[in-house]
Amino acid sequence: MIAEEKKVIGKEIKKDVEKKPAEVAKKVEEKAPAKVDEAKKDIPEKDKPNAEPKTPEKEKTKAEAKQPEKQKAELPKKEEKPKVETPKKEEKPVPQQPEIKAFTSSSANTPISTLMYNVKRNKYDMGHSVQRKANQWSMKNKEKFLESCLMNIVPQEIIICAIDNNFFVVDGKQRLSCLDEYINRKDTGLTVFGKKYAELDEDTKEKLKSRQINVVTYVNCTDSDIFMLFERYNSGVALSSAQKSRSYCTIALLDKIKELLNKPFIKEKCNLTNGQTLKDEDTVILIQSCILISNFDYKNFSGKEVYRYLLLADEKEIMDVLNIVGENIDFLDSIVKEKNKNLKKIHLPMILACANDSDFFKTRLKMFLTDYDNQVGLKFYCQGSTSKKENVIGRLKFWTDSRGD
Repeated sequence: MIAEEKKVIGKEIKKDVEKKPAEVAKKVEEKAPAKVDEAKKDIPEKDKPNAEPKTPEKEKTKAEAKQPEKQKAELPKKEEKPKVETPKKEEKPVPQQPEIKAFTSSSANTPISTLMYNVKRNKYDMGHSVQRKANQWSMKNKEKFLESCLMNIVPQEIIICAIDNNFFVVDGKQRLSCLDEYINRKDTGLTVFGKKYAELDEDTKEKLKSRQINVVTYVNCTDSDIFMLFERYNSGVALSSAQKSRSYCTIALLDKIKELLNKPFIKEKCNLTNGQTLKDEDTVILIQSCILISNFDYKNFSGKEVYRYLLLADEKEIMDVLNIVGENIDFLDSIVKEKNKNLKKIHLPMILACANDSDFFKTRLKMFLTDYDNQVGLKFYCQGSTSKKENVIGRLKFWTDSRGD
């Protein structure tokens, strides 16, 4: 009986599965949940399907879901870090392009005879304030240059600057002076291959005078152009520091310096060598005395500091100080009667800066001129690097400090 009922139930279930598979599956699952769980337990661990790992984010979400809303609201908020604004880079101003002057020039190969004609009639002005003194070359250098002209060795070009109708020699003064000395003057001891100009045969004379030198002429120039061109053309030549400093002066300053250097005290009573004056070191002495009088903050007494003073100081200020130096030179000339061996380059800036009519200065000057060897305190600062500021100050104190030795 029971067996037949089972058959009937089985047929009914089969019919239901065919008709409603989803509903039947649900019923089967409801009727035997325990069995299903037991079946799961019976599956070996290795045969179980890999369970999806729970990520920290999912676990956190579930934990938050379990917390009551009030508790969520009470959770402390994370402090937000203040935003630091990156400072904007300052835009550097674009430097303006300086105005570039385009010079107008011409060049021509010119016979020496024509050059000497122009020099003799003063068409070429070789005395511009920026120029070095004549006779910079030794006798040997002069003779070599003249020999080169006879040997057809091409000489360096001559540079002329024209201001209105005046033609100033910027580069080539020594060459023109050498030729002028040999050809135009009769009282010179200059010779070429052992002969004076008058002793040359006519063919050799003609050969020398017909030798050509290239002359470059710049037109429509100013004095500033001459200073600039002088410095550029001589940048590769062994100019002394003093001679370079001239290109940093104005015409008025150079004329004033020239006036002071021609005063009797400088020319006749100071112990300056011919080489020092040719290299314009006497000019530097005057500028250094200006540095001391004006209390300029100098680093040392080198040529660079002389340039820096000339660049930074006002022209009127320098001129005023030079007038003081001129008065001091006249005063010294009145009390120094003859040339003295101790009036050297190393001491003159201090003497020119400190000269005055006080008894102290006159006594100190007498000690310096007549008893220099016993001035131990002064001589201490005349050793080693004499341009160092410490040594300059030490020498200056001799003339200013009444307690000095």
